[in-house]
Amino acid sequence: GNNVGGLVGENWGTVERSYWDVETSRQTISAGGEGKTTAEMKRKATYVGWDFEGVWDIEERESYPWLRAFVKHRVK
Repeated sequence: GNNVGGLVGENWGTVERSYWDVETSRQTISAGGEGKTTAEMKRKATYVGWDFEGVWDIEERESYPWLRAFVKHRVK
């Protein structure tokens, strides 16, 4: 319908350091955030300003970022 976007369909505020996958969503526009390819979404360098030491984690080139608080024990 109306107000469809990759990350945000309609926005009256500010969206910063937020991203969506343009390939899996098939959405190339959004009212906020930045569209990235699947490969870019799986790279730590994409997420400028994100705290990968205490808040976020990622398996480089293998996964999207995840919140550390939601993972009690991760087996590699």
